[in-house]
Amino acid sequence: MTLPKISVVTINYNMGNELGGTIESVLGQDYPNLEYIVIDGGSTDSSVEVIKRYPKIHYWISERDKGRYYAMNKGVQAASGEWVIFINSGDRFHDPSVVTDVFQNRDHSGTDLVYGHVLRRYPGEGVERVIPAQDLST
Repeated sequence: MTLPKISVVTINYNMGNELGGTIESVLGQDYPNLEYIVIDGGSTDSSVEVIKRYPKIHYWISERDKGRYYAMNKGVQAASGEWVIFINSGDRFHDPSVVTDVFQNRDHSGTDLVYGHVLRRYPGEGVERVIPAQDLST
């Protein structure tokens, strides 16, 4: 079975203090057919310097845009994968095998959307909360 190419898109604006952790989480995935795209909205903080520290990012751009959904669409246009995953600045994959767990050894033919649970962390309060995925038909 040939593994589909997965494009991961991060949109960012002035989140340089969180962006490095997100990039490391994506680049640390063990899925072998993954491309990484970062769309920065012309940040005025350290975001561009952070991005430049990671030469394994396949494509990135930093320019003013018209907001988060415009940036997400820009990321989709730059993507060459069969699937697109969005992971925003400050977010992280649960572990290095998330993309592998979702796409290797699973047939998603005829599927338009794959989604799952979210682990929400509130470090200041020492709280973690799982937000379970819900059936889209309800």
